[in-house]
Amino acid sequence: LMNPNEDPGFDLSLKNFPSLVSVALSGVALLSWETSLLSKLRRLSLFHCSYRGPPLSYSGFLDVLEGMQSLEELRLHGFLSSACPDAAVMTDRVISLPRLEILAVGDIPPLPSPLLRNIRHPQRVQAAGFLTLDPDVNTMEAISFSFLLPPDPTLWPLLSTVEIAEIEASQQVLQIIGRKGEAYLAVDLCVDGSLFYDDFMAHAMLGLAWNFAGAPLREVYIMGGFEDI
Repeated sequence: LMNPNEDPGFDLSLKNFPSLVSVALSGVALLSWETSLLSKLRRLSLFHCSYRGPPLSYSGFLDVLEGMQSLEELRLHGFLSSACPDAAVMTDRVISLPRLEILAVGDIPPLPSPLLRNIRHPQRVQAAGFLTLDPDVNTMEAISFSFLLPPDPTLWPLLSTVEIAEIEASQQVLQIIGRKGEAYLAVDLCVDGSLFYDDFMAHAMLGLAWNFAGAPLREVYIMGGFEDI
């Protein structure tokens, strides 16, 4: 694990690794984001990596993703905000990755939402927002699931069909999961700063109602660990 602001950068080139199909990097700086370098990958995981290549628009970022037609698993945590400063600008474009089974996106809100809106959804999806609380801002106003998922719920049919809902809350993380068979949608709020039971449980119930309104829920599980109960 390296500091992406200090390391010399990593040039992910399939010219050097012609048989490479799976890449997992943590804490490095990528020097390129090109279809010719990534098109053969089946799995790509970037955890807190930065981007130090040529200027990249969000449209160009999507162009490269669309060229990764063999991709089965995509995990981007903390990368999108570095690669595409304009990613928060909404576009109606939807790209299709026919083999994609798992999509996990984590970043500073509202950045998870655009990418979730612009990729045709796979069976398993996880969205995460990393928030730093301002002590002068009301907690209930500072956190909202609307930061993470697309505003149009019809883009995610699973939201209206889930049968099992799970809520797990602690002083730093609130997670809501909806399941139907092997398909699931998991939404995380990760908070820099301590919250208390009343705050998180209020958000848990609001998130449950916001995400799964009208769904034919058969089972609901609520779990949490707090020191202030």
